Amino acid sequence: MAKNQKKDSNSGLARLAVFFISLLVCFSVAALTLVKYQIVDADKYSKLAANINQTKQIIPAARGEIVDRNGKKLVTNALNLSLVINREFPLPELNDSEETVCKKNQEGNQIILNLIEILDENGVNWEENSPITRLGRLEFKKDKQNEANKLKNLLSQQKYATAKDSIYLIVEKYNISGYNEKQTREIAMVRAMMLIKDFAYSGNFAMVEKIDPSFAGKIIEMKGKIKGISISETSTRQYISGDVAPHIIGNVGPIYAEEAEKYKSKNYALSDFVGKSGIESLCEDELRGQSGMLTVEKDADGNISNQYYEEGDEPKPGNTIKLTIDFDLQKSLQEALAAYTQAHSNTQARSKGAGLVVLDTKTGEVLAAVTYPYYDINTYNENYNALKSQSVSPLKNRALVELYRPGSTFKTFMSAAGLYTNTINPSTVFNCSDPFLDTQMGCLHHNGHHGPTTLYTALKWSCNHYFYNVARYMGIDLIDEYAPKFGFATDSGLELYNSDGRVTNPEYYRNLGAPYYVGYTYQTGIGQAEVYVTPLQMAICQMTIANKGTRYAAHVLKSIDKYDGSETIKEIKPQILSELSQENVAWETTIEGMKQMAQTFDSLSRLDIACKSGSPQYSDARKDLFNAAAVGIYPASNPEIAMGMIIEDGDYATPFFSQLVAIYNQIKQSRAQ
Repeated sequence: MAKNQKKDSNSGLARLAVFFISLLVCFSVAALTLVKYQIVDADKYSKLAANINQTKQIIPAARGEIVDRNGKKLVTNALNLSLVINREFPLPELNDSEETVCKKNQEGNQIILNLIEILDENGVNWEENSPITRLGRLEFKKDKQNEANKLKNLLSQQKYATAKDSIYLIVEKYNISGYNEKQTREIAMVRAMMLIKDFAYSGNFAMVEKIDPSFAGKIIEMKGKIKGISISETSTRQYISGDVAPHIIGNVGPIYAEEAEKYKSKNYALSDFVGKSGIESLCEDELRGQSGMLTVEKDADGNISNQYYEEGDEPKPGNTIKLTIDFDLQKSLQEALAAYTQAHSNTQARSKGAGLVVLDTKTGEVLAAVTYPYYDINTYNENYNALKSQSVSPLKNRALVELYRPGSTFKTFMSAAGLYTNTINPSTVFNCSDPFLDTQMGCLHHNGHHGPTTLYTALKWSCNHYFYNVARYMGIDLIDEYAPKFGFATDSGLELYNSDGRVTNPEYYRNLGAPYYVGYTYQTGIGQAEVYVTPLQMAICQMTIANKGTRYAAHVLKSIDKYDGSETIKEIKPQILSELSQENVAWETTIEGMKQMAQTFDSLSRLDIACKSGSPQYSDARKDLFNAAAVGIYPASNPEIAMGMIIEDGDYATPFFSQLVAIYNQIKQSRAQ
């Protein structure tokens, strides 16, 4: 019995000891955990606690700059003061009750009305970007159709919905009540703009994008009186010389409704501006940069108490795009070509447009691509309708896209291709006598040349009969085979959109259901029939001749550099698209004939230049008309540049090369000093 009592006592003590040890372990674990929470991971859990009142705001990165081949800025960003509705503005959240949503909407409506009144009192135009009219009949603005379509899409409306329909849905959606008709309409207009600019997602809506500093000061003084309103420094695209190479540089614009899904998948906010044409569009991914994520902390009353960037969340500017374009050459040639075109258009001209391309023969780089008339990118959006309606449209890209018959300039290709394929040789003679064979085709007989004619004479005086014969003996199949090797009817390699053009082909006529006549082959030999090219392709052909059969890809991008210039991310190197044997008389013989042609112009006779003129014929509803065409290589003895140009309804284009060469040499010499 005593033994059992002792055993029970010992057992009790043991259990008690285990209990106290367990208790000690628990306290120790709790203490260590408390230390971990309060000291070791204090920052982590402090932030977790702060997240209850944290929101994230997307901050767009500064768009990358565009510079010319020498680093001269063509496009940069200008800082503007903007009146912004920010994250402090009452914004319903997903878990809010219907009553809370209504309350926040009504509070926001009153803020909008107060702001409108302040803007009106100070004469600040706020409705410029609204797709809906403020005064008079309620309708969508004609120049804001893209924004109107986006609004209807966001409101899940049919495309034929009216502005009145949209206003009705907005009034209902945002609980706009208790106001007169004018106030209701204006509040709904601002709500529409906020919706289009995706305010709920970005948390930042520029109600007025450019405001006067004095008015900005008034708003700053009112800070706290109107919740959710602030002054922000925003960047807008600045085109240093907006009328220089506008077709190359392009423009930016808002994201349209039909583009919304595409850009949302790339993490764009619907309020972002994106490249719409030219380099701005081509290099969108490089120019865009990386948006930042601003952490915004609010106190219990919904006021912003702190805002900052987490590590790695700062916005990163876009890269710099360096072009092959020489700004000084481009600008000077634009001005010179404009004056020349106006002075050398026919009296019966339908237009006074022109296109000119200058290539670096050794690389295929586009040094200048001139379209006349041109426009100013800075005023493109507001002047679009006026530009579009002009009889001689400045919007047409005559250097890269518009197609023209090359006329007699095509004879340089026929000469080189004819020699290269051994169809002719430098001594080949053809008889120039009207009519040609059994056709009605004749020759202009410049300077009275006729009878037995050599290749040099044919190039010098542009003998049609000679090149009818070259085409006759080559045949259309061989012409079609070699045309792409000289840059015609094929991809130029240029990064920007440009036309491939075409060269006469029997299949083309078959597709039209029309017969093919041998006369079309003869006409092809002088750049007529279905030969259609761009000034770019005309210059590429000359580059190929200058390079003795080597055709480089034309390109306008020189490099992609880091925004601060510290690193070249990608360098675009010359690319050979096709090569013909250099050991051939085709090149020197053709260039010599072109040199002799240059001597027929007083303004070119003292220059080391090889060129060819042309008067391509075209027809319209009235009569047969003529453009003026010209191609050239300079210097002929050691080619540096190749040129192709068209003047619509011009008399002569070739003499312009004297101005072009003078401008080129002047710029080259000034940089050598």
